[in-house]
Amino acid sequence: MRRLVALLVGSLALVADLSGCAKVGGASGTDARHAYTHPHELRFAAAEDIVGLNPMITSQAVVMYLTSMTMAWLVKTDARSEPIPELALVVPSKHNGGISADGKTITWHLRHDAKWSDGVPFTADDVVFSTKLILDPKTNVVSHDGWDQIARIDEPNKYTVVYHLKAPFSNFAFTYFSTGDANPSILPEHLLAGKDVNTDPYNALPIGIGPYKFEAWNRGDSVVLVANPTYFRGLPKIQRIVYKTVQDRNTVLSELRTHELDLWTPVAPHYINDVRGIAGVKTLLTPSYFYDHLDFNLSHPVLQDPVVRRALRMA
Repeated sequence: MRRLVALLVGSLALVADLSGCAKVGGASGTDARHAYTHPHELRFAAAEDIVGLNPMITSQAVVMYLTSMTMAWLVKTDARSEPIPELALVVPSKHNGGISADGKTITWHLRHDAKWSDGVPFTADDVVFSTKLILDPKTNVVSHDGWDQIARIDEPNKYTVVYHLKAPFSNFAFTYFSTGDANPSILPEHLLAGKDVNTDPYNALPIGIGPYKFEAWNRGDSVVLVANPTYFRGLPKIQRIVYKTVQDRNTVLSELRTHELDLWTPVAPHYINDVRGIAGVKTLLTPSYFYDHLDFNLSHPVLQDPVVRRALRMA
């Protein structure tokens, strides 16, 4: 087990709850802020660049940070890693009738008030469309694990989707359009129907259904998120989030010291003592399982050679 560390400037503790409206500022108490912070703005880094913003075809931790706030998910996970409904009205279970007695039928009842950030209503069409994209072998999804259990999809109406499974699948709530793992999000049918999702310009600035929407991807510099006025839960407290693509950890540390950054997460353990010495910075230590890995697409002829794979691993 490694210890992951999130570093948070104390004056921005409101980031823990991004929904609803609140005041940021004031001279004392919990509303007080440091002079070097930007009101209603969070600036953070993770010491890495990003390779794409569409979580259907991109697997990267920092991308999940961003897309969990901007994209479309049936289920999200809370602070205890428990599934909670987002675009689904409830998480299906046998108790609420969402899972059949044999465990092979899962029924999703969807919100009626959700809209894509371009204003187009969200419906079951988007869920069915996105599921079929994932099941299409031509789509460069990160993994088909669990999705290959889906035998058939029904859409009784515009706000109900039914998955018929080959066998019961206990991890469905963390796999099917959930932020719980490195999973694909739901994509908008009205923007991607008939297009190649692997290469479409949509991937550079995706449209989603979150409390935030992507405003800009300044490659090699930053990704900018702004509050989404169409989000069904209301405007978030923080109005603007800037992810700075600073790749060198020493530079991130320097910008935290000069207060050009408000948040650094996650942080390598050997930087902890340096960060603890910075005034106005609160260090949060969270025990967690964490691993590094290389994944090879063995359908690619070159990667079928184990010598090539060993060479890449050594490099």
